[in-house]
Amino acid sequence: MILAHFMQLFINDWDSGKDNVCDKCWLSIMPLVLLGMSYASYAIAQWGSLPYLVEKKTLGTAFGICNVFENIGTVLTPPILGMIEEATPD
Repeated sequence: MILAHFMQLFINDWDSGKDNVCDKCWLSIMPLVLLGMSYASYAIAQWGSLPYLVEKKTLGTAFGICNVFENIGTVLTPPILGMIEEATPD
């Protein structure tokens, strides 16, 4: 995930100058694909490790708590990103 974020940070927004059409925008796809693959791997590792970390009788609660934290991230991230985007002048 860190590599994907750094790739996105350092990839320039090339602009051909005509109608805001970018000739090399396909380069921005690589970090997004890498981020998607890393998130899928993260989720597999997170859900797969729970039975090894938690007692059998509390396994359902552990899955529920993990699900709550993922949903909190899903709910809070878009408004925060919206506030950042509105505060950015360009």
